[in-house]
This record gives sequence, structure tokens and C-alpha cells, in this order.
Amino acid sequence: PDGWQSGQTGFRADWNGADHALTLQGDAYQAKADPGPLGSPKTSGANLLARWTRQLADGSNYHVQAYYDRTERDDPLSFGDKIDTFDVEFQHAFMASAQHSILWGGGYRHAQDDTETHFNALNFLPTVFIPAHRALDWSNLFVQDEVSLTPVVKMTLGIKAESNPYTGVEFLPSARLAWTPGDDQLVWGALSRAVRAPARLDRDLHLYLQLPNIPLIPVIEGGPDFQSEVAYVAEAGYRAQPTRALSYSITGFYNFYDKLRSGEPAPAVVQNMMQGSTFGIEGWGTWQATPDWRLSAGFVAMHENLRVEADSLDPTGPSALGNDPKFQWMMRSSFNLAKNADFDVTLRHVGTLPDPLVAAYTAVDARIGWRVR
Repeated sequence: PDGWQSGQTGFRADWNGADHALTLQGDAYQAKADPGPLGSPKTSGANLLARWTRQLADGSNYHVQAYYDRTERDDPLSFGDKIDTFDVEFQHAFMASAQHSILWGGGYRHAQDDTETHFNALNFLPTVFIPAHRALDWSNLFVQDEVSLTPVVKMTLGIKAESNPYTGVEFLPSARLAWTPGDDQLVWGALSRAVRAPARLDRDLHLYLQLPNIPLIPVIEGGPDFQSEVAYVAEAGYRAQPTRALSYSITGFYNFYDKLRSGEPAPAVVQNMMQGSTFGIEGWGTWQATPDWRLSAGFVAMHENLRVEADSLDPTGPSALGNDPKFQWMMRSSFNLAKNADFDVTLRHVGTLPDPLVAAYTAVDARIGWRVR
């Protein structure tokens, strides 16, 4: 019994002037799954977002955005969670000179997270967050400079300083180089550092085994020293549009991951004792065969090499981090049968998943669309 029901409603309104734009939008939703022995797991929430942009006469522009989000989740066999989040961000883009295009800004986010564990006879593995109630704050500042080295070569340098409630300030630098040898070609490369900061699931999560008439037995005892997971990313690519009807792109990438999430036999502590790399190539192309018929295709080939550190006791190893195919591809045909009718066909293939083993498969999706008016 894995059925579920959901309902959602929302709105969006836009006001546009000669030099400014305002957007206001919001959603409300509610969902529940099929009832279990103690009732139905339920989720609900609502959000409201406002965004204002202003274009100035000198070519610079401002962007201000704020939103509020309320999310509730309650599973009678696990725990309940209520999260209130407020977020605000600001961006300013301007030309410092003929060669320098600057983008800078910052943001702040506050969340109030309240959890409640449901202890009952059917909950054999109660999930407990310690503390049950926590206020969380994040903030960031960033600056980016796009430098025109020559008429056909641009370099983009950027850095973001991002603070989180668990590890303090993390730095995320990025450097990109783009060369346009012609109006129809682009050669580019990039180096960057990214992080996944700890969340409550890393630091505050405690899982226990509950048996009749005996004290709770610890299974997971959180990760008080869990650090940010880090990725060092290198990319290079080529993109071209040799004719108005044909365009294609190919990209190579290499990612090195450090301090990846790992565990140990119970009673486990969440740790950062896994690392490794992924590398591969991806490409796509689009051909407008006729004014009414477009063909497109894409592929990704990737190799993963993830491993636990020598002194780690992680019982599952890299399989806990993901199970990804070495190769997948997609082809799509989009055809306008008439001015008010479309016929689309998509063929996609996903390679074998290694651990746990899942066989490769190929799927075909077809769509017919008719616009009444």
C-alpha cells in the first residue's frame, strides 16, 4: 500500500515597468499517504515569495528577493517536523569599466526547526533529534568579476563566503575562461570548489532500537564532529552552432570529493571518512530538420571511483553514497503536426546500476498535444 493523495494551489502576479519589475507568488499544499497501523503520514506547507528588480540608466541593475516557507511533516511511525524558513537576498550588477563587469551581493536565511519523536509500540527504530528544537542561521557574501581580456577572451573570477551554524565560514571560489574564436563557437574551462555543509541529519540525528521492557539501544548517535563535504571541480567544453539549424556541445569533467559522509557499526557516529572521484564526458546536439521538425540527442558517460579511508569501519562503503550508471543517453523527436497539434517521441536508455545491481533499461515516451484554440 504505497498510494498517496495531494492537492496544491498557487498564484503568481507580475508588474512590469519601463525600468523595474515586481513578482509576487505563493503556494499552499497538502498530501497524505495510504493509512498505516497508526494513521496516515502527512505533509503540508505554504510559501510566499516577492522579487523586485530595477534597471538603472547607466546599465546597472539591482535584484532583491525574499521568501517565507512553512513546511510540516508528520509520520505516526517515525517523527513529526515543523520548519519555518525566512530568506532574503540582494544582488547588484554594474560595469566598473569597459573591461570589468561586476556582480556582488549577499543573503541571509533563518530557520526554526521543531521536531517531535513518536514513541509507540510499533516504532521499533524511533528517530530523535537532539536538541528537538533548533534555530539555524546561514549567511553569505559573494563577488564576481567578468574580465574582458581581449575582444574574444573573457575570464570570470568569483568567490563566495558562506557561513553555516555547524562549521562556520566556508569559501567557494570559482575561475572560468571563455574563448569565442567565432560568432558560432565557444571554448571554455572552469575550476571551482563546492561544499555541502552539515545538516541536522548529520549532526543532530539519533536512532535507537526500541524493544519491550529494556532501555533504548543506540544505533546512530549523530555526528558531533561531522564536517562539510567538499568537491573540487574541473570542467572544459566546446559549443558550436555551425548553421542556424544545427548546434551541439561536448563537456569533459573531473570531480574530486573529500570528507564524504560515512558511518560505522552500531552504535554508529556519522563521520567524514570517504573520498574519491568521478570523471566523464557529456554531450548534446539539436538539429532543426524542417521548420516543423526538431531532433535532439544527448549522452553522459561517467566513471566513479569512491572509497573509504583505511581506518574506517563503514559497513556499507561507497554504495551508500549513490548508485549511478556508467552510461545513459536520450533521443527526442518534436514534430508540429499542424498549427495546433504536436507529436513528440522520446527514447532514453539508462545503463546498469552497479551496487546494488539493477539491469539496464530502455524506455519510449510518446506525447500528442492539441490546442483547442
